[in-house]
Amino acid sequence: MAWQYIDSYRAAAKALGIIIEGPVSITLPTGQTVTAELHFPQFGFAKGTLVFDFPASQSHASFRDAMRQVDGYSASYFGLDEGDICQPSDLAEMLSDWQWNGPEDSKPLWLVDVVRSTNLEDEP
Repeated sequence: MAWQYIDSYRAAAKALGIIIEGPVSITLPTGQTVTAELHFPQFGFAKGTLVFDFPASQSHASFRDAMRQVDGYSASYFGLDEGDICQPSDLAEMLSDWQWNGPEDSKPLWLVDVVRSTNLEDEP
């Protein structure tokens, strides 16, 4: 994974005022250790969302099978082309899809706005 891209995620997260960590290593029930490039602890399942650099040598099916073993976490992977960067607006949209799992009184205002505007578009 190009560090430029990971750094752009960090910059977008900082602009949005959210917590981002990484790299984070998790041990699966099989004993295998996997390392996520990024961890969004406030979004997705109870323990947050792990984002992996999808290895070109691994099939999508084997990746999905491994990620099903990551208990309590949501899992995703980068699907990007070299040179891509993460913009705050793109990250906000993605995080809205993952949903907030943190305390309601800490929920970012931009997240409410994104969800609200999406709901308004769905109404007749």
